[in-house]
Amino acid sequence: MYVFCVGMYRSGSTWQYDVVSRLLESHRGGRRLGFVTGEEFAHLPGVADSWQILKAHDQHPAFAVALADGRALAVYSFRDVRDVAYSLLHKLRGSFEDIVEREQFLHLVLANDAFWAARPRTLCQRYEDLMARPAAAVGQLAAHLGVALAPNEAQTVAEEFSLKANLWRTIELANRLRDEGVDLEDPTNALHWDGETLLHWDHIREGRVGGWRTEATPREVAVLAGLCGAWLVARGYEPDTGWALPALDHFRRELAAAQHALGAARAELTRRTQQLDEVKQLGPVALGLARCVHDLSVRYPRLSATLKRLLGPLAR
Repeated sequence: MYVFCVGMYRSGSTWQYDVVSRLLESHRGGRRLGFVTGEEFAHLPGVADSWQILKAHDQHPAFAVALADGRALAVYSFRDVRDVAYSLLHKLRGSFEDIVEREQFLHLVLANDAFWAARPRTLCQRYEDLMARPAAAVGQLAAHLGVALAPNEAQTVAEEFSLKANLWRTIELANRLRDEGVDLEDPTNALHWDGETLLHWDHIREGRVGGWRTEATPREVAVLAGLCGAWLVARGYEPDTGWALPALDHFRRELAAAQHALGAARAELTRRTQQLDEVKQLGPVALGLARCVHDLSVRYPRLSATLKRLLGPLAR
């Protein structure tokens, strides 16, 4: 039997992979396959000769067929997509414009979510619940796998892969990589991971729920509302799209200020154009006279105020 640990990006899928692997190693002689893409899975034997666990993220027809045929089980984790966005910015070391808008990572996240949520034999777990009640989440995974846990085993496994324990694992991995001469400041080295746990050296951030609220600019909130507003309501994260209204009000104020500034600029342009037309009508003689008057005002500053009163708009 294959077990797919296929959670949403940055939503606890590696935690699920490690917990599922530990449960099946302890109770069923399970074997870890590591990260396997759908294309790679399509070339594996059709039926696993033992319990084999893999991690993936993206949808693929081969995964769907295996689940529909009863050759696999899946566990899927999902998270508030707004928090996913800023966790991705941290992990990929990119800007909101690059990751969310240009590369459209959230489009991929939402497409994958729709795929996995519709699959049979799939346990869906909410990231926020994994963080708040990890032992209960371990129990859900065990029940999905048909594993009978010993007393306190769920709590023991939860502690083994707690946020603090995994943070220490990533620190140890980072230290090993530095000792091997790996430059961790080089973005190309951001995806170094541990072969057993699949934890990256910078895998753990804060795990904070709702962190997007202190990171998103009004513009970014508006973009997120357009991308995932309906999804947040459907998944129960928001009752409606009212959470984005402050950002929209901010944009309305900015738009009004921009329109006011544009109107003032147009009025100034009109005034300057009229002045230029008046000067052009005076001809080259008047232009020469104006230059002479300017030179005099520079040489004799006290004349400046008098000249301005005499010349009116042309002196401004």
